[in-house]
Amino acid sequence: MDAETTAPTNPAIAEPTPPSGPAPADPSAGVPFPPPPILELDRLALRPLHARDAPVLARRANDPGVAGNMSNRFPYPYTEAAAAAWLAGVVARSDHDYAICTRENHAELLGVIGIRPHGDVEWRTRELGYWIARECWGKGYMSEAARGFCRWAFDAIPQMRRIDAGCFGFNAGSARVLAKAGFALEGTRRLCVEKNGVMTDAKLFGLLREECPGVRSATVTGTLEEELAKKEEEEGKKVK
Repeated sequence: MDAETTAPTNPAIAEPTPPSGPAPADPSAGVPFPPPPILELDRLALRPLHARDAPVLARRANDPGVAGNMSNRFPYPYTEAAAAAWLAGVVARSDHDYAICTRENHAELLGVIGIRPHGDVEWRTRELGYWIARECWGKGYMSEAARGFCRWAFDAIPQMRRIDAGCFGFNAGSARVLAKAGFALEGTRRLCVEKNGVMTDAKLFGLLREECPGVRSATVTGTLEEELAKKEEEEGKKVK
């Protein structure tokens, strides 16, 4: 089976248990569903996540085949409560995590793709992660989404120079996805992962801006000071 699932350090994860106490305010309140897509591809569309994605997210993610290719932060069983808690955090933080849907049906989430920033001296690097439902495996959906999303991300984040990604040694489908998206295999951390009682390697991949097919500009712009100022501005808006 061509299991086009995910990197072990995928950002598209949920906490194993939802937070206790009163439910937080819905950050999707007032936002139409489904939100308009940020990107339309040949067969797929990528759009912001929404609180109303929780039931479908839980149903598609609650699969040992999906969870088996994820870090242990990705819960299994995957409950609707865990999905709702994760979505609330993603929407509130305006993270770069997006629903993978078909062009014909933006309301039906098939999987998630996103990037997370590194910090300190690696601030120009982000890490890619993704997963897609079992019924979509072997159709090339994840390859299409990864190629299009990386191109979009480089265009949307001009200060980003590279994207990191990784997968477990046994996840040949994810390694193919990354290769098709233009990533180079940069190394292997031997037997550094134990997943479900099995020791395996972690394969490390990287994609530079100038290597990404179709990116509008191969030149990075911006400084670290501008990046930090932007983050402070965004945090200030969230407090208000």
